[in-house]
Amino acid sequence: MRKAARVTAVAFFLTLAGCLPTKSIIPSTEGGSFVIHEDLTRFQKSFVGIPFMVGLAKGEYIAVGHDSKGTYYRGPFMGVIRLPEESAKRYLETGKRTSLADDPTQKNYDSADEGGVFVPYDPNEKMWFFYYSDSRSVTGDEESNIPPRPHSLINDAPKEATPVEGPRNDMYSFPVVDPFAKPGDLPSPAVAAGTTIGLYVGQEMGRAALREAQGKIMRGLDIQDERIISTIRSQLGR
Repeated sequence: MRKAARVTAVAFFLTLAGCLPTKSIIPSTEGGSFVIHEDLTRFQKSFVGIPFMVGLAKGEYIAVGHDSKGTYYRGPFMGVIRLPEESAKRYLETGKRTSLADDPTQKNYDSADEGGVFVPYDPNEKMWFFYYSDSRSVTGDEESNIPPRPHSLINDAPKEATPVEGPRNDMYSFPVVDPFAKPGDLPSPAVAAGTTIGLYVGQEMGRAALREAQGKIMRGLDIQDERIISTIRSQLGR
């Protein structure tokens, strides 16, 4: 049972490590808007060296709120672009991307259909992408809790993302592994039982965290593309 407890504890702490920090803002239209006239993207590499595409889609980005450090500008539907390399190549060839509205089962943990740009008051601080967390395909919930998008004469009306039937069970899963067994051995009954309990608890805690974050603002990557930065600064005057 000691082994089972250890494996259960590992799953428990891994789940806690996956808690989702969200941003609280004061809703406000102060700050105006800026316009991106064409898609601005670039390839970057993750901290493990995997290339991906990141950027902004063309459209109007409108102030929707602020906090003590800056203003949040919400963009058009699928305004924030973040794509793995293969999807990015297809996007460059076809100009098309898959949204959550088209495929609610897709996983993308640091971007979503709805989001925009955070612009700090201090020009020495970095701008960053943000998005509204939407994990209904995992939790099975129906309410998006995402605030309505501000009216724009430029941006197209979006589709509504809809959840798939029932929660998915594969997001917070861990392999049944006995760290004390020899290579090739099957896990002991105690480890298998303990891991099953740990996985169930981890999944439920994970879904609870996702439900809590649903519709709230999540911070994304810092913006490194100077074209985006200069476009925003020139239009906002800061």
